[in-house]
Amino acid sequence: MRKRSKLDIAYEIIDKAGHEIPFFELWDQVAVVLEYSDEEKTNLISGFYTSLLLDNRFVNLGDNTWHLRKENTYDKVHIDIGDIYTADDEVDVDLEELEAQRKEASSLLDIDEEAEINFDVDEL
Repeated sequence: MRKRSKLDIAYEIIDKAGHEIPFFELWDQVAVVLEYSDEEKTNLISGFYTSLLLDNRFVNLGDNTWHLRKENTYDKVHIDIGDIYTADDEVDVDLEELEAQRKEASSLLDIDEEAEINFDVDEL
């Protein structure tokens, strides 16, 4: 008999529930099926989370709640980059002012490079 993977068990749990499940609740259920000790649960949780992220059968619906991709439409799980980044997020930069600041900083550096700097290490 073939041993079931953690992800196969998670798939079955979500499929049987028929609705999304918060990550920690899902992990607890998987751990019960596999009869993990508390120590094993702690040691294996990050690997399970990473595997869940990479397995295209699952989808994160936000707030670390997981469901099966087959049960969710593209519109529900697709993130439009326009929702994340908008023109309002752009920084308005005055290039002439920026160049003037660069020249001023360069001239100050030239002066500082020629000046002798003395300090006592104990004073730092």
